Amino acid sequence: GINAEYGLLRNIVMASGVSKTLLNQEMKSFSCYLRILFKLTADGEGLLADMENGFICQCVEFVQGYIDIDSTLTHHPVDTKLNHELAARHKIMREYNTLKGAVVQVLLKQIYDFPSDVQFKKYLKYFYKLLASLIKSSNYDIRCIVSDIFSRHGKSAGLL
Repeated sequence: GINAEYGLLRNIVMASGVSKTLLNQEMKSFSCYLRILFKLTADGEGLLADMENGFICQCVEFVQGYIDIDSTLTHHPVDTKLNHELAARHKIMREYNTLKGAVVQVLLKQIYDFPSDVQFKKYLKYFYKLLASLIKSSNYDIRCIVSDIFSRHGKSAGLL
């Protein structure tokens, strides 16, 4: 998946100190990928079942990666005076997750913009657990978009 494929690259980039530029490119590329695939599905053309499943799996894995890092950073703060190396790693991970959070917002906006509640219900089994976890995100904008998704689609999906 997307996280596994870029894991080595991220480690090398973070170690080299040029993380912002390359990680920003990674996030922009994935964001573009999401927009293209959502456009394909929204146009009624649909994707072949295995392509669609692969796309959903990548989205789920990407968002879960954001949630995992966000949770770690939120629940395990680092005392910068005691461990400078760990503090530097946390800073890089915060920067990385900030970029990743921007892509998560793109994904969430696409979910919000599903043209019908039928389409929302179709993908709910994949995204519900993630949406519920994102309610606790440290990112205010992500929490707001999740709230908007539940407000728009929640009643018809039997969630409210």
